Amino acid sequence: MLSPSYVRTALRGVKMSIVGIIAGMHRSGTSALARMMNLYGFEIPGELDTNTHHNATGHWEPVAFVSLNTHILKELGADWCALRLPETSTLDGLSTKTRAALTAYATESFSLHDTIVIKDPRVCYTLPLWLDEVTQRGDTALVLLPYRHPLEVAKSLAARDDMHLNVGLALWLCSMLSAEYYSRGQLRSAIEFGAFIDNWRIAFTPVAERIGTHIPEANDPIGTKIDQYINREQRHQTVQQLTDEHRALSMLDLALEAYETFHSDLDTPAVREHLDALRHRVGLHIAAEGLAEAAREFGLRYSHMRAIAERDDLIVTLRNKITELEGTIAWREGHLDASIAECDWRRTTTSALQAEVQRLSAVVNTQDTLIGPFRWLIGLWLRITRRNTDTPPSHN
Repeated sequence: MLSPSYVRTALRGVKMSIVGIIAGMHRSGTSALARMMNLYGFEIPGELDTNTHHNATGHWEPVAFVSLNTHILKELGADWCALRLPETSTLDGLSTKTRAALTAYATESFSLHDTIVIKDPRVCYTLPLWLDEVTQRGDTALVLLPYRHPLEVAKSLAARDDMHLNVGLALWLCSMLSAEYYSRGQLRSAIEFGAFIDNWRIAFTPVAERIGTHIPEANDPIGTKIDQYINREQRHQTVQQLTDEHRALSMLDLALEAYETFHSDLDTPAVREHLDALRHRVGLHIAAEGLAEAAREFGLRYSHMRAIAERDDLIVTLRNKITELEGTIAWREGHLDASIAECDWRRTTTSALQAEVQRLSAVVNTQDTLIGPFRWLIGLWLRITRRNTDTPPSHN
Protein backbone atom coordinates (compact mmCIF):
# COMPACT_ATOMS: atom_id res chain seq x y z
CA MET A 1 0.00 0.00 0.00
CA LEU A 2 1.08 3.60 -0.45
CA SER A 3 2.83 5.03 2.54
CA PRO A 4 0.73 7.76 4.21
CA SER A 5 3.96 9.65 4.92
CA TYR A 6 4.67 9.61 1.18
CA VAL A 7 1.26 11.13 0.50
CA ARG A 8 1.85 13.80 3.14
CA THR A 9 5.20 14.68 1.61
CA ALA A 10 3.67 14.83 -1.86
CA LEU A 11 0.97 17.27 -0.74
CA ARG A 12 3.36 20.10 0.04
CA GLY A 13 2.02 22.49 2.62
CA VAL A 14 -1.33 20.72 2.90
CA LYS A 15 -2.61 19.73 6.32
CA MET A 16 -3.29 16.05 6.84
CA SER A 17 -5.33 13.83 7.18
CA ILE A 18 -6.70 13.40 3.69
CA VAL A 19 -10.38 12.47 3.84
CA GLY A 20 -11.44 11.04 0.52
CA ILE A 21 -15.21 11.40 0.01
CA ILE A 22 -16.76 9.54 -2.92
CA ALA A 23 -19.93 11.39 -3.92
CA GLY A 24 -21.59 9.63 -6.81
CA MET A 25 -24.99 8.36 -7.83
CA HIS A 26 -26.11 4.81 -7.04
CA ARG A 27 -24.99 2.19 -9.58
CA SER A 28 -22.20 4.50 -10.83
CA GLY A 29 -19.11 2.59 -9.74
CA THR A 30 -18.79 4.16 -6.29
CA SER A 31 -18.07 0.77 -4.74
CA ALA A 32 -15.41 -0.14 -7.31
CA LEU A 33 -13.73 3.23 -6.82
CA ALA A 34 -13.80 2.90 -3.02
CA ARG A 35 -12.18 -0.52 -3.14
CA MET A 36 -9.60 0.67 -5.68
CA MET A 37 -8.65 3.56 -3.38
CA ASN A 38 -8.54 1.17 -0.44
CA LEU A 39 -6.05 -1.04 -2.30
CA TYR A 40 -4.21 2.12 -3.37
CA GLY A 41 -3.57 3.04 0.27
CA PHE A 42 -6.65 4.78 1.65
CA GLU A 43 -8.19 3.11 4.71
CA ILE A 44 -11.94 2.65 5.06
CA PRO A 45 -12.75 3.37 8.72
CA GLY A 46 -14.99 1.20 10.85
CA GLU A 47 -17.23 -1.76 10.11
CA LEU A 48 -18.05 -2.34 6.45
CA ASP A 49 -21.37 -3.28 4.91
CA THR A 50 -21.03 -7.00 4.12
CA ASN A 51 -24.30 -7.29 2.20
CA THR A 52 -23.44 -8.36 -1.36
CA HIS A 53 -27.00 -9.02 -2.56
CA HIS A 54 -26.89 -6.15 -5.09
CA ASN A 55 -23.11 -5.94 -5.45
CA ALA A 56 -21.22 -9.20 -5.65
CA THR A 57 -17.82 -7.59 -4.99
CA GLY A 58 -19.02 -5.67 -1.93
CA HIS A 59 -20.16 -2.11 -1.27
CA TRP A 60 -17.00 -1.00 0.58
CA GLU A 61 -18.86 1.60 2.61
CA PRO A 62 -18.74 2.16 6.39
CA VAL A 63 -21.94 1.05 8.10
CA ALA A 64 -21.91 3.99 10.55
CA PHE A 65 -21.37 6.54 7.75
CA VAL A 66 -24.32 5.19 5.75
CA SER A 67 -26.47 5.07 8.88
CA LEU A 68 -25.75 8.72 9.64
CA ASN A 69 -26.54 9.86 6.10
CA THR A 70 -29.76 7.85 6.14
CA HIS A 71 -30.72 9.42 9.46
CA ILE A 72 -29.93 12.94 8.21
CA LEU A 73 -32.12 12.55 5.14
CA LYS A 74 -34.91 11.04 7.22
CA GLU A 75 -34.74 13.94 9.65
CA LEU A 76 -35.04 16.29 6.68
CA GLY A 77 -38.08 14.39 5.42
CA ALA A 78 -36.25 12.70 2.54
CA ASP A 79 -34.59 9.43 1.62
CA TRP A 80 -32.08 8.07 -0.89
CA CYS A 81 -34.49 8.33 -3.82
CA ALA A 82 -35.90 11.80 -3.09
CA LEU A 83 -35.30 14.41 -5.80
CA ARG A 84 -33.32 17.20 -4.14
CA LEU A 85 -31.47 20.16 -5.64
CA PRO A 86 -29.44 22.81 -3.78
CA GLU A 87 -31.85 25.56 -4.86
CA THR A 88 -34.92 23.81 -3.48
CA SER A 89 -33.60 22.00 -0.41
CA THR A 90 -31.72 22.85 2.75
CA LEU A 91 -29.63 21.07 5.35
CA ASP A 92 -30.67 23.51 8.07
CA GLY A 93 -32.89 22.35 10.87
CA LEU A 94 -30.91 19.29 11.91
CA SER A 95 -31.20 18.47 15.59
CA THR A 96 -28.35 19.18 17.99
CA LYS A 97 -28.15 15.45 18.65
CA THR A 98 -27.64 14.66 14.96
CA ARG A 99 -24.95 17.29 14.53
CA ALA A 100 -23.19 15.95 17.62
CA ALA A 101 -23.31 12.47 16.10
CA LEU A 102 -21.66 13.79 12.92
CA THR A 103 -18.89 15.45 14.91
CA ALA A 104 -18.38 12.33 17.02
CA TYR A 105 -18.08 10.15 13.91
CA ALA A 106 -15.63 12.56 12.27
CA THR A 107 -13.56 12.84 15.43
CA GLU A 108 -13.30 9.08 15.78
CA SER A 109 -13.03 8.01 12.14
CA PHE A 110 -11.04 10.79 10.49
CA SER A 111 -8.22 10.45 13.01
CA LEU A 112 -7.78 6.68 12.64
CA HIS A 113 -5.45 7.01 9.65
CA ASP A 114 -3.63 9.70 7.69
CA THR A 115 -5.50 8.82 4.50
CA ILE A 116 -9.05 7.49 4.57
CA VAL A 117 -11.89 7.12 2.10
CA ILE A 118 -15.63 7.07 2.83
CA LYS A 119 -18.39 6.35 0.37
CA ASP A 120 -22.18 6.45 0.29
CA PRO A 121 -24.34 7.70 -2.63
CA ARG A 122 -26.49 9.62 -0.12
CA VAL A 123 -23.51 11.89 0.55
CA CYS A 124 -24.34 13.68 -2.71
CA TYR A 125 -26.97 15.48 -0.61
CA THR A 126 -25.22 15.61 2.79
CA LEU A 127 -21.76 16.58 1.48
CA PRO A 128 -21.70 20.14 2.96
CA LEU A 129 -22.08 18.73 6.49
CA TRP A 130 -19.11 16.41 6.07
CA LEU A 131 -16.97 19.08 4.40
CA ASP A 132 -17.64 21.31 7.42
CA GLU A 133 -16.40 18.54 9.71
CA VAL A 134 -13.25 18.07 7.63
CA THR A 135 -12.55 21.82 7.63
CA GLN A 136 -13.14 22.21 11.36
CA ARG A 137 -10.62 19.44 12.04
CA GLY A 138 -8.04 21.10 9.81
CA ASP A 139 -7.96 18.09 7.48
CA THR A 140 -8.04 18.07 3.69
CA ALA A 141 -11.04 16.81 1.75
CA LEU A 142 -10.55 15.00 -1.55
CA VAL A 143 -13.93 14.76 -3.28
CA LEU A 144 -14.26 12.21 -6.06
CA LEU A 145 -17.27 12.43 -8.38
CA PRO A 146 -17.71 9.10 -10.20
CA TYR A 147 -20.25 9.51 -12.97
CA ARG A 148 -21.76 7.02 -15.36
CA HIS A 149 -23.93 7.25 -18.46
CA PRO A 150 -27.29 8.27 -16.92
CA LEU A 151 -29.31 5.81 -18.97
CA GLU A 152 -27.11 2.93 -17.79
CA VAL A 153 -27.77 4.03 -14.22
CA ALA A 154 -31.52 4.33 -14.84
CA LYS A 155 -31.61 0.89 -16.47
CA SER A 156 -29.69 -0.60 -13.55
CA LEU A 157 -32.14 0.90 -11.05
CA ALA A 158 -35.06 -0.34 -13.14
CA ALA A 159 -33.62 -3.85 -13.13
CA ARG A 160 -32.82 -3.78 -9.41
CA ASP A 161 -35.73 -1.82 -7.95
CA ASP A 162 -38.29 -1.52 -10.76
CA MET A 163 -37.74 2.25 -10.81
CA HIS A 164 -39.19 4.07 -13.83
CA LEU A 165 -36.47 5.17 -16.23
CA ASN A 166 -37.55 8.82 -16.13
CA VAL A 167 -37.39 8.85 -12.32
CA GLY A 168 -33.99 7.21 -12.52
CA LEU A 169 -32.72 9.88 -14.89
CA ALA A 170 -34.10 12.64 -12.65
CA LEU A 171 -32.45 11.03 -9.62
CA TRP A 172 -29.13 10.84 -11.48
CA LEU A 173 -29.38 14.52 -12.34
CA CYS A 174 -30.25 15.60 -8.81
CA SER A 175 -27.51 13.47 -7.24
CA MET A 176 -24.69 14.42 -9.59
CA LEU A 177 -25.61 18.12 -9.91
CA SER A 178 -25.87 18.40 -6.11
CA ALA A 179 -22.52 16.68 -5.58
CA GLU A 180 -20.88 18.95 -8.16
CA TYR A 181 -22.33 22.11 -6.63
CA TYR A 182 -21.50 21.19 -3.03
CA SER A 183 -17.91 20.18 -3.88
CA ARG A 184 -16.95 23.49 -5.51
CA GLY A 185 -13.81 25.00 -4.03
CA GLN A 186 -12.58 21.59 -2.85
CA LEU A 187 -9.77 19.39 -4.08
CA ARG A 188 -11.85 17.25 -6.44
CA SER A 189 -11.91 15.15 -9.58
CA ALA A 190 -14.63 13.62 -11.74
CA ILE A 191 -14.13 10.02 -12.92
CA GLU A 192 -16.19 8.46 -15.71
CA PHE A 193 -17.24 4.91 -14.84
CA GLY A 194 -16.78 3.37 -18.29
CA ALA A 195 -13.29 4.82 -18.65
CA PHE A 196 -12.45 3.70 -15.11
CA ILE A 197 -13.47 0.10 -15.84
CA ASP A 198 -11.66 0.07 -19.18
CA ASN A 199 -8.39 1.52 -17.86
CA TRP A 200 -8.36 2.60 -14.23
CA ARG A 201 -4.77 3.86 -14.47
CA ILE A 202 -5.62 6.49 -17.08
CA ALA A 203 -8.90 7.41 -15.35
CA PHE A 204 -7.24 7.80 -11.94
CA THR A 205 -4.18 9.71 -13.19
CA PRO A 206 -5.73 13.19 -12.59
CA VAL A 207 -6.43 12.20 -8.98
CA ALA A 208 -2.90 10.87 -8.48
CA GLU A 209 -1.49 14.09 -9.89
CA ARG A 210 -3.62 16.19 -7.57
CA ILE A 211 -2.38 14.37 -4.46
CA GLY A 212 1.15 13.95 -5.76
CA THR A 213 1.31 10.16 -5.91
CA HIS A 214 2.19 7.76 -8.69
CA ILE A 215 0.14 5.16 -10.53
CA PRO A 216 1.46 1.66 -9.73
CA GLU A 217 2.68 -0.32 -12.73
CA ALA A 218 1.24 -3.67 -13.77
CA ASN A 219 4.12 -5.56 -12.14
CA ASP A 220 3.71 -3.63 -8.88
CA PRO A 221 1.91 -5.70 -6.16
CA ILE A 222 -0.60 -2.89 -5.60
CA GLY A 223 -1.24 -2.53 -9.33
CA THR A 224 -1.68 -6.29 -9.67
CA LYS A 225 -4.28 -6.38 -6.89
CA ILE A 226 -6.23 -3.52 -8.43
CA ASP A 227 -6.02 -5.13 -11.89
CA GLN A 228 -7.45 -8.35 -10.44
CA TYR A 229 -10.28 -6.49 -8.73
CA ILE A 230 -11.44 -4.13 -11.50
CA ASN A 231 -12.90 -5.88 -14.52
CA ARG A 232 -15.58 -5.31 -17.12
CA GLU A 233 -17.88 -7.87 -15.51
CA GLN A 234 -18.69 -5.15 -12.96
CA ARG A 235 -20.56 -3.31 -15.73
CA HIS A 236 -23.90 -5.08 -16.15
CA GLN A 237 -25.84 -2.37 -18.01
CA THR A 238 -24.56 -0.73 -21.18
CA VAL A 239 -26.07 1.62 -23.74
CA GLN A 240 -24.92 0.90 -27.28
CA GLN A 241 -27.48 3.13 -28.95
CA LEU A 242 -30.60 5.07 -28.01
CA THR A 243 -33.93 3.53 -28.93
CA ASP A 244 -37.17 5.38 -29.66
CA GLU A 245 -38.35 4.38 -26.20
CA HIS A 246 -35.27 6.00 -24.69
CA ARG A 247 -35.63 9.17 -26.73
CA ALA A 248 -39.20 9.53 -25.52
CA LEU A 249 -37.98 9.98 -21.92
CA SER A 250 -38.48 13.63 -20.98
CA MET A 251 -35.38 13.79 -18.76
CA LEU A 252 -32.98 12.10 -21.17
CA ASP A 253 -31.73 15.17 -23.04
CA LEU A 254 -31.00 17.04 -19.81
CA ALA A 255 -29.24 13.99 -18.37
CA LEU A 256 -27.10 13.54 -21.48
CA GLU A 257 -26.24 17.24 -21.45
CA ALA A 258 -25.08 16.99 -17.84
CA TYR A 259 -23.17 13.79 -18.60
CA GLU A 260 -21.26 15.45 -21.44
CA THR A 261 -20.58 18.50 -19.27
CA PHE A 262 -18.98 16.31 -16.62
CA HIS A 263 -16.35 15.40 -19.20
CA SER A 264 -15.18 19.03 -19.04
CA ASP A 265 -13.08 20.83 -16.44
CA LEU A 266 -15.68 21.46 -13.75
CA ASP A 267 -13.68 24.26 -12.17
CA THR A 268 -13.78 26.64 -15.13
CA PRO A 269 -16.22 29.58 -14.78
CA ALA A 270 -18.01 28.82 -18.07
CA VAL A 271 -18.70 25.21 -17.06
CA ARG A 272 -19.96 26.29 -13.66
CA GLU A 273 -22.31 28.82 -15.21
CA HIS A 274 -23.58 26.19 -17.61
CA LEU A 275 -24.22 23.75 -14.74
CA ASP A 276 -26.00 26.44 -12.72
CA ALA A 277 -28.34 27.08 -15.63
CA LEU A 278 -28.78 23.35 -16.17
CA ARG A 279 -29.79 22.80 -12.53
CA HIS A 280 -32.45 25.49 -12.91
CA ARG A 281 -33.84 23.80 -16.04
CA VAL A 282 -33.78 20.40 -14.32
CA GLY A 283 -35.80 21.80 -11.42
CA LEU A 284 -38.41 23.18 -13.82
CA HIS A 285 -38.70 19.89 -15.71
CA ILE A 286 -39.04 17.86 -12.50
CA ALA A 287 -41.86 20.14 -11.36
CA ALA A 288 -43.57 20.12 -14.76
CA GLU A 289 -43.41 16.33 -15.06
CA GLY A 290 -44.50 15.67 -11.48
CA LEU A 291 -41.41 13.53 -10.98
CA ALA A 292 -40.88 14.56 -7.36
CA GLU A 293 -44.23 13.00 -6.47
CA ALA A 294 -43.42 9.95 -8.61
CA ALA A 295 -40.14 9.59 -6.72
CA ARG A 296 -41.97 9.84 -3.38
CA GLU A 297 -44.41 7.14 -4.46
CA PHE A 298 -41.51 4.98 -5.52
CA GLY A 299 -39.85 5.61 -2.15
CA LEU A 300 -42.95 4.42 -0.31
CA ARG A 301 -43.21 1.36 -2.53
CA TYR A 302 -39.50 0.71 -2.16
CA SER A 303 -39.73 0.96 1.64
CA HIS A 304 -42.64 -1.45 1.62
CA MET A 305 -40.84 -3.90 -0.64
CA ARG A 306 -37.67 -3.53 1.42
CA ALA A 307 -39.64 -4.36 4.57
CA ILE A 308 -41.08 -7.43 2.85
CA ALA A 309 -37.61 -8.46 1.67
CA GLU A 310 -36.19 -8.01 5.17
CA ARG A 311 -39.08 -10.07 6.56
CA ASP A 312 -38.44 -12.77 3.96
CA ASP A 313 -34.72 -12.71 4.77
CA LEU A 314 -35.58 -13.04 8.46
CA ILE A 315 -37.89 -15.97 7.71
CA VAL A 316 -35.14 -17.67 5.69
CA THR A 317 -32.67 -17.03 8.50
CA LEU A 318 -35.07 -18.47 11.09
CA ARG A 319 -35.78 -21.48 8.90
CA ASN A 320 -32.07 -22.10 8.52
CA LYS A 321 -31.67 -21.80 12.28
CA ILE A 322 -34.53 -24.26 12.80
CA THR A 323 -32.96 -26.68 10.32
CA GLU A 324 -29.64 -26.28 12.09
CA LEU A 325 -31.28 -26.88 15.47
CA GLU A 326 -33.15 -29.89 14.14
CA GLY A 327 -29.86 -31.29 12.89
CA THR A 328 -28.27 -30.64 16.28
CA ILE A 329 -31.21 -32.24 18.07
CA ALA A 330 -31.08 -35.28 15.77
CA TRP A 331 -27.33 -35.60 16.41
CA ARG A 332 -27.85 -35.30 20.15
CA GLU A 333 -30.66 -37.85 20.05
CA GLY A 334 -28.41 -40.23 18.13
CA HIS A 335 -25.61 -39.58 20.60
CA LEU A 336 -28.03 -40.11 23.49
CA ASP A 337 -29.25 -43.41 22.00
CA ALA A 338 -25.65 -44.55 21.64
CA SER A 339 -24.95 -43.54 25.24
CA ILE A 340 -28.04 -45.41 26.48
CA ALA A 341 -26.97 -48.51 24.52
CA GLU A 342 -23.49 -48.27 26.00
CA CYS A 343 -24.98 -47.92 29.51
CA ASP A 344 -27.16 -51.00 28.93
CA TRP A 345 -24.10 -52.92 27.73
CA ARG A 346 -22.10 -51.81 30.76
CA ARG A 347 -24.98 -52.73 33.07
CA THR A 348 -25.22 -56.20 31.51
CA THR A 349 -21.44 -56.65 31.68
CA THR A 350 -21.39 -55.52 35.32
CA SER A 351 -24.14 -58.00 36.21
CA ALA A 352 -22.23 -60.83 34.53
CA LEU A 353 -19.03 -59.87 36.36
CA GLN A 354 -20.86 -59.73 39.66
CA ALA A 355 -22.29 -63.23 39.02
CA GLU A 356 -18.80 -64.52 38.19
CA VAL A 357 -17.40 -62.97 41.36
CA GLN A 358 -20.12 -64.63 43.39
CA ARG A 359 -19.37 -67.98 41.72
CA LEU A 360 -15.64 -67.69 42.39
CA SER A 361 -16.33 -66.64 45.98
CA ALA A 362 -18.46 -69.76 46.39
CA VAL A 363 -15.64 -71.91 44.95
CA VAL A 364 -13.11 -70.35 47.33
CA ASN A 365 -15.43 -70.86 50.28
CA THR A 366 -15.91 -74.51 49.24
CA GLN A 367 -12.15 -75.03 48.99
CA ASP A 368 -11.63 -73.44 52.40
CA THR A 369 -14.21 -75.85 53.83
CA LEU A 370 -12.49 -78.90 52.32
CA ILE A 371 -8.96 -77.87 53.20
CA GLY A 372 -9.71 -76.53 56.69
CA PRO A 373 -9.37 -79.88 58.64
CA PHE A 374 -6.04 -80.61 56.99
CA ARG A 375 -4.45 -77.23 57.52
CA TRP A 376 -2.42 -78.52 60.52
CA LEU A 377 -1.11 -81.46 58.53
CA ILE A 378 -0.14 -79.23 55.61
CA GLY A 379 1.64 -76.88 58.00
CA LEU A 380 3.56 -79.80 59.59
CA TRP A 381 4.61 -81.01 56.16
CA LEU A 382 5.89 -77.58 55.22
CA ARG A 383 7.95 -77.33 58.42
CA ILE A 384 9.49 -80.78 57.90
CA THR A 385 10.30 -79.92 54.29
CA ARG A 386 11.93 -76.65 55.34
CA ARG A 387 13.97 -78.42 58.04
CA ASN A 388 15.29 -81.01 55.63
CA THR A 389 16.21 -78.26 53.24
CA ASP A 390 18.08 -76.31 55.91
CA THR A 391 20.15 -79.40 57.24
CA PRO A 392 23.64 -79.39 55.64
CA PRO A 393 24.76 -82.61 53.92
CA SER A 394 27.19 -84.95 55.82
CA HIS A 395 30.74 -85.63 54.47
CA ASN A 396 32.09 -89.11 54.85
